[in-house]
Amino acid sequence: MKTFLRVTGKEMSYGIRNVRFWGTVIALTVLMLLDAVQQLSTAQFADETGAIVYNTDILTLTIGIIGGGCYMFWARFCLFAVPFGCCFYDEYSQCASKYRLTRTNSRIYGLSKMTAGVFLTGATVILANLGMLAVLKAAGLPFLLPEEFMEIDGVMTSFSATYYSYGLVDAGHPVLFYLLLLFFASLAGMFFSAMTIMLSAYIRNKYILIAMPLALFFSIDSLCSLYFYPNSETPVWLSWRTIFFGILGDGQQTELAGVARTILYTAAGLTVFSFLFVRRIREVSENE
Repeated sequence: MKTFLRVTGKEMSYGIRNVRFWGTVIALTVLMLLDAVQQLSTAQFADETGAIVYNTDILTLTIGIIGGGCYMFWARFCLFAVPFGCCFYDEYSQCASKYRLTRTNSRIYGLSKMTAGVFLTGATVILANLGMLAVLKAAGLPFLLPEEFMEIDGVMTSFSATYYSYGLVDAGHPVLFYLLLLFFASLAGMFFSAMTIMLSAYIRNKYILIAMPLALFFSIDSLCSLYFYPNSETPVWLSWRTIFFGILGDGQQTELAGVARTILYTAAGLTVFSFLFVRRIREVSENE
């Protein structure tokens, strides 16, 4: 355990100082800002003075972008793979993996690569969202618009989707919900980064490796839609779109259940990917 923590700490220290880490943060931030501009273009109107105002806020924009309601949704999958998904491939192509492997063992080497890559990729997603928050806040967009009500059948009911859809926001904890939303967004990065690291022990082409998360996501999503349509909806456990990009668990105000479901799915995926990666790397390194 001591050796594992030491090796993982070195991997994370090197990774966070690497230009790939900060380059990915900047790229993700720019892509999400482009998506925000797209959504803002449909959420603007002129008030009685002719000034342009927006009927949305940062929290609502972030929910939509994380949920995939944007043009640049596909690009994030490649960015999940770029910074650390190819870490083993890079060492193998430079004839360095066998040397690193003999200094520890396949289990410590593989798990340290997987652990550092997963957590650093998750960190890029969180930092990118915080970067978008800072830019939108500096531009004058409110974090959360005030709750509005209307009378329906004699009952005053909120018609702000952000308030009635999410329990934490409705209970007066929008910042806590935002932090939960960022953690939820990072789980997709962790899952697809781990998948790429595992595949790097099998695939010997970097361009194909980077494209694999995107290709697998849309292949599984499309095949499930075709197979289950029109008789019934795709089961949740088969729908990566629902698991990783739909924070609600089962209906309104179920975001905590949705995040818990995604945590379990991600943990299961990381376990399988780590097992396959560790099992494969010794054989691959011996043939280096």
